[in-house]
Amino acid sequence: MNDDTDVEDVLLPGEVAAWLRLAPSFLYRLTARNAIPHYKIGGRLRFSRSAVKAWLAAQPTASAGDPEVAPESQDDRQDARSSSFAAPPRDLSTRTRVPRHGNNGAGSLP
Repeated sequence: MNDDTDVEDVLLPGEVAAWLRLAPSFLYRLTARNAIPHYKIGGRLRFSRSAVKAWLAAQPTASAGDPEVAPESQDDRQDARSSSFAAPPRDLSTRTRVPRHGNNGAGSLP
């Protein structure tokens, strides 16, 4: 990070994802591929607003069928749906155990 970078120029991953309207999981994949400018402070991911603006300006215009450029993949949309509508926890206290591999628990194998 340059010495002339203001504190306001430093963004958190959630801020960048919201600004770019990306799923956070997609933003993390971009950083893992070094496809978006980022850096770490104490192991924490950070972004420079000016660097992200420059990166964004250099990106090709996204088309509906281009998975490399499209901001969200099918997996990202599924992640977003499943986190919003997660199934309620199950009561496992009434669950019955089913013997595995035909072993009925009646001793050792012949």
